[in-house]
Amino acid sequence: MSLSWSILRKLYKLPRTVLKRSAFISSDGCVRYKYTAQLCVDVQKEFDQGQLKYKKHPGIRQSYVHLPQELQIAAEKVLNGSGVHINHLRQESVNLWNLLWSRKIPVEESELQEKALLLEKQELEKDYRKLQESTTEEKEKLEQSRKDRVLYRLKRTMYHWKPIDYSYHQGLLYLAGRLAPDYASLTQIFSEVCSLYVFRAAHSAWGGSIIEYFCVDVSSDMNNLSQLLVQGGDENSRMFMDGIFFRQFLPASNERTYDIVTSCYSLLELPSASDRFNLIDQLWRKTVDMLVIIENGTKAGHTVVLEARDRILQKHFDEEEKPCVLAPCPHNMECPVADSKIPCNFEVSYIPLLNDKTMKKCNHRYSYVVLRKGRNGNKWPRIVEPVLPRRKHVVCRMCCNDGHLHEVIFTKAKHKGHLYRCARISHWGDLLPVDVAPSPVKESKFES
Repeated sequence: MSLSWSILRKLYKLPRTVLKRSAFISSDGCVRYKYTAQLCVDVQKEFDQGQLKYKKHPGIRQSYVHLPQELQIAAEKVLNGSGVHINHLRQESVNLWNLLWSRKIPVEESELQEKALLLEKQELEKDYRKLQESTTEEKEKLEQSRKDRVLYRLKRTMYHWKPIDYSYHQGLLYLAGRLAPDYASLTQIFSEVCSLYVFRAAHSAWGGSIIEYFCVDVSSDMNNLSQLLVQGGDENSRMFMDGIFFRQFLPASNERTYDIVTSCYSLLELPSASDRFNLIDQLWRKTVDMLVIIENGTKAGHTVVLEARDRILQKHFDEEEKPCVLAPCPHNMECPVADSKIPCNFEVSYIPLLNDKTMKKCNHRYSYVVLRKGRNGNKWPRIVEPVLPRRKHVVCRMCCNDGHLHEVIFTKAKHKGHLYRCARISHWGDLLPVDVAPSPVKESKFES
């Protein structure tokens, strides 16, 4: 018996793409296998004994993060004392946000030269007949015209990257627009890996167990603003956390190392790939346990995060303490969405610092990787797209420890009890405490 795709979609209430992915249709139209999931034994026992609730299963992440009260008061005091009207700060901070979100990877010099040669060749072919019939003076004019056309087309087709000068005013705009989402994304990451706006988010998770925070920013104005925040917005007050140091450059000596090193929204501010690689290698040499790299959840942000991930996994693979990916990937293999137009990113909710009465929660998307030295990473699959809850079943698309994306449909009839409830309560970005394995099925043909 054969069923059309439209009938199957109506039967299971699934979109076309989801059905095709979950069924794993081969080129000849036959279903070769599907993937099933089974709840981990330890988690199953905790559910059976009533020690664990579905809404707090081990893979659930913190979906909403708000600024600590003392940090919010300090930030508002700094902004109110800046002498700039709040409405102007709000509007300019939105412009800065849009600039940062639209930022792309800087074009390499070799790529620019290659493109210029190609365009020059195309323009030369257009001018070939004119050159044959032109005088020396006319040839010089054509050559100058050709150079102008090549330059114009280069500007139109190639991304023109510019460094951002973070002056005191730019720092205020960054503080107004990015403090809340940056803090929220870092807190979500740190709370997940049990290890947590860099030092402040870490303080929320570890408290007094951290003895030193070494903060580096090339802009002295940004460092001064950061210090003012931990002084409660008053430069004459004492910092409400001890052991905080601000510098414009990393320590030159590799003997100075740190348990956790973070690179937050900084890789796209470097002008070339060699500069990014040098920074990544330097950060890894200073890492004792864990390196956290986070960027905006755009395609460019995801690309530089993958660039850093692959650089460390490939270059430092032969070291005694081999690097491994702790999050978000449950594997050390190539990213299955590396060539996709859609980036691998995650979402966190927050309340903006300068919110008006009509604005409540906002969502921020980011891409990240957490790399660890000498220890195995997580093996549970991670949900990489919004979960699709349907009547008596739920669809989860997950990145699994075999290095591939798999879709599993959890049904109320087949996955009774803990597993079905666990999958239904989970969200995009959560880990699912299950073991995913292929399950052979009988061949059955479908008409497309």
